[in-house]
Amino acid sequence: AVLSWYLRLQHARKHLQRPAPGSSDLQFDPSSLLQEAKVARMQSSWSSSSSLILGGSNRILMAVPLILFLMVPAQGSAQKQAPTTPERMRHLIFQLENMEHQHAQEITDLKNTIASATKMYDGNVGQHAGGRRTQDQSQLDTSHTVFMFGNIVWVLAMTVPGLALFYGGLVRAHTTVSTVMQSFSIACLISIEWVVIGYSLTFSGSSYFIGGGEKAFLLNVSPSDRHHLRPDVPESAFMMYQGMFAIITTAIITGSWADRCSYFPVMLFCALWHLVVYVPICHANWMTGGFLYERKVLDFAGGNCVHIAAGCAGLVASYIIGDRNSDTKTASAYSILFSVLGASMLWCGWLNFNGGSAGTLEQAGTALVTTQISGAVGGISWMLTQVIHGLSKQAFKARTARKQANSAQGADGAVASTMPEEAQQTSFFPGFLRIGGKSVATLATPARKKRIVVKPSVIGMINGCVAGLVIITPGAGYVEPWSAFIFGLLGGSVCYIFSRLKFKIGIDDTLDTFAIHGIGGILGGLLTGIFASPKASGLEDVAGWIEGNPHQVWLQFVGVSCSCTWAILGTGLVMKFMKGCSHVLSKMSKELEHWNFCMLRVQLADELDGIDFANHGESLVKNLNSELDEVSATLSLETTPNESQSPDHSIRQRDLARHIELEPRICRPEGTIPTKKFKEFALDIISQGSEIQLAQPMMSEAPCDDKASDQ
Repeated sequence: AVLSWYLRLQHARKHLQRPAPGSSDLQFDPSSLLQEAKVARMQSSWSSSSSLILGGSNRILMAVPLILFLMVPAQGSAQKQAPTTPERMRHLIFQLENMEHQHAQEITDLKNTIASATKMYDGNVGQHAGGRRTQDQSQLDTSHTVFMFGNIVWVLAMTVPGLALFYGGLVRAHTTVSTVMQSFSIACLISIEWVVIGYSLTFSGSSYFIGGGEKAFLLNVSPSDRHHLRPDVPESAFMMYQGMFAIITTAIITGSWADRCSYFPVMLFCALWHLVVYVPICHANWMTGGFLYERKVLDFAGGNCVHIAAGCAGLVASYIIGDRNSDTKTASAYSILFSVLGASMLWCGWLNFNGGSAGTLEQAGTALVTTQISGAVGGISWMLTQVIHGLSKQAFKARTARKQANSAQGADGAVASTMPEEAQQTSFFPGFLRIGGKSVATLATPARKKRIVVKPSVIGMINGCVAGLVIITPGAGYVEPWSAFIFGLLGGSVCYIFSRLKFKIGIDDTLDTFAIHGIGGILGGLLTGIFASPKASGLEDVAGWIEGNPHQVWLQFVGVSCSCTWAILGTGLVMKFMKGCSHVLSKMSKELEHWNFCMLRVQLADELDGIDFANHGESLVKNLNSELDEVSATLSLETTPNESQSPDHSIRQRDLARHIELEPRICRPEGTIPTKKFKEFALDIISQGSEIQLAQPMMSEAPCDDKASDQ
């Protein structure tokens, strides 16, 4: 026993004197002693007092580097006056050499202390929160903390103004204010809810699905506390960073019901959905003891918690709320420039979204590289898939037209022309193919083969970039850079295909929330199980199919399936609850119908005129009815029998009439004159001035083409 004690003492000194590569200071390597400490902790106690003393000394020597590793500050954060690690080791070893004649009980107590410290270390090393592998240290790391502060700011900027601009530019002009307002309000609402109860329910406790309430209102969180998932940063910073994830997850859902929902019911839904859906999924995936966490399901930065949860919720919400009115379905985007600016902000913030989720700086570098590659490839992939789809569709139409022309051949051998009259009178005629916007134009001539001109879509490019960023999120820190090319290629193409399928299944997901975030998150989670590599993450227990661990694909499938199932069921429960409350309020009193905080869908008239004015009383463009009322009031006040024939007044009337004609909502997407009220005011204008005459096509239900507008 004495010889064993002496050999282990020399072993500790050997590790003490091993210099670190590129460093003049002596360092110690506790990794090789960790296994010995585990073995010693499992041995039974010796019966004799001498054996107890010597056995205690053995365990003390093996655990010395471990205790120092848990207690000394991180490199670069210790004060200059503090003793270095080798000095502390020498001092403790000197004390150990004089402990042989001490009482056995003291050694026993110290042995238990070391064992508990070793157990705490074993519980911390290797734990992760959504890919956030902890550092091999328990002290505050200044560089990691500063990095976390920057990540908090950028991830918040992904929602406001990033997502607000991205969504606000894609909807029509009469809905932009409402869409931007929802994103900004959700940032305020979820921030409050996260601090009050959300953080405590997500990142405390050890149950399978939900945490506890011990950290509600942050009452038990002090500035010096650190969460065991990220002991290298203050817990307050960890809480804020996770809160930014909760904000953007809820804000993503608003893209599915754009153009048709009231403000206050949306806020109520988001508050309930955060607690019912997001918190359980996040706890199960990222918290110690969670159902999916304990099964080693890989979710680096929110494939299950953020994108699958929001995408599936958007699908269910758009189905229950119902389709938009046909007048607003085909309306063009208000501002492509707004959307490009928002997508650019999302791309910049996504680097912090994924990079800040890493547990080490090396893993953060891997996450940044894979995120950039996948986003870039995703944008190109979506655009090319869109163009190829347009070309194939146009070629199919051309073949169909030729077959119809051949079948219509007369008895004398003459081929009946299937082209429009305008095309027969000219050498060529233009035609447009709408694929996610006016992206493909065709020029055809009766005398020669059709010539196809391809025009890439800006909206398609930014949607593809977002899809590429979504699909890499579950595995950004787990896969190698070459794998990111495959992620981005599949993300852009597959998400585009599903964005077109929504027209087949009849679910009006306005801004393709499910196609981009839901499908992207599902596909990314499965691909992570295939391409995860310990070379990229630096973690030996993270390996996918290509590294000889096909079982990880099954685990990823389980994680994706559970997240999808609960997101669909939880969203359905919240929607049904709000629908039931809305029905009860409507039955109580008719006066409550206008103040029904549970009725998500706006009235049809408000939807047609634009929900900006109905929800907030303000809009980027004037409300049609209020503008016509102003015109009528102006005419009734200014018009007199003597003035009706004056040249100045005739000019004023022509300006007002022309202003009404050019109002964007007069010519609806179907091409018909919309409202009966417009006809009444138009007749009122005509009756007050003989020089104003509206053309007959403007007074009928005929298509509103350029010729009619000029008249």
